[in-house]
Order: sequence, then C-alpha cells, then structure tokens
Amino acid sequence: MFNKYPPLDLSPKEFETQVKGMLDAMGIGLADYRSEHRERLEAPDGTYEIDISVTFTALEVSFRTLVECKHHKRPIEREGIQALWAKMQSLGAQKGIMFATSGFQFGAIEFAIVHGIALVEVVVRCFSHGGFHGHSSCPYGFSHGGFHGSGGCPCCGHRHGRAALEILEERLAKGEVGKDEFEEKRKLLGR
Repeated sequence: MFNKYPPLDLSPKEFETQVKGMLDAMGIGLADYRSEHRERLEAPDGTYEIDISVTFTALEVSFRTLVECKHHKRPIEREGIQALWAKMQSLGAQKGIMFATSGFQFGAIEFAIVHGIALVEVVVRCFSHGGFHGHSSCPYGFSHGGFHGSGGCPCCGHRHGRAALEILEERLAKGEVGKDEFEEKRKLLGR
C-alpha cells in the first residue's frame, strides 16, 4: 500500500504525547477519567507497557482502553493489531485503539473490524495551502484533531486544529466544565 502523505515531523514519543493530549481533551466530560503514558500494567501472563492507558467511568462501570501509537513508515500489518488485541485480552481491557501515521494494511483493518478495535490514521495536511499536500515545502500539519499544539505549520505559521487547552477553555466558556474541573484538567495537560 502506498502512503500518499508526507511523514509527520515528530519522534515516536512526541507522537504518543500528542495523541495523549488529544485523548485528554476528549475525556474532559468523562467521570473518573485518567490517562497514563507508557504505563506498565501487570497481567496473569506478564507485564505490558502500554503507550497510553485510559480509564474512566460510564454508566457506573469502570472501563479501560489501551491505546497504541505507531509512527512507522509502512502501513500497519495484521500482526500489530493482533498484538494489541492480545494485550486487551490479557489485561481485561474493554477497548483498543491504534493510532498510526502510515495507514493500515487490509488484513489489519479486517482483523480490527472483527474484534472491535478502533483504527485512527493521522495524516499530514496543510489547510492553508489548499488541502492535501501538493505544496512540497510545507511537510507539516494535521487533519485529525489539532495535533499541532500551540505551534503551527513551520513554513506558513498556520494552525491546523486546536490544542487540548483550547478545547478545554472552550468547554469552560460554554459551561460544560466548572472552574475546579478546568483547573484540574489544565494541570493534567501540563499547562
């Protein structure tokens, strides 16, 4: 499978941190929401290090979601999704999500659909240059939810989405979160 988008200019750890920030912004309204980066979790068959482990309460039930972030050059293969599914089974997680910068092979998509694993492809896009990249000097930008944080496109300065803090501030202004919850979440975001 051909990857038609230029690579993201982030290290794998930075990519994980950006995904965590996006999840934290979306998790603001969830009860008992907590996320951990590179958490080591014990299971009956061993210890697993998970890129991002998310827990929250909904309908008075605790949920665990395992999130893996793959910043690779090639599309993710079925085996990568199978490994996430095996971790979910061992750790008793209710959901798995894989974020990738390089897309997914057909077999990986097929396996994910059958086993209820969410797949998210993060692609490079620069909105200020007319859509998907034909502009070779602008190899940055994101089309999935504001991964650019407070920066912007290095060649044009355009902001491609919103940072987690901006989303949190908007929810405060709308009254969706109170001041105390806002301050707590702001600290979680490291701001």
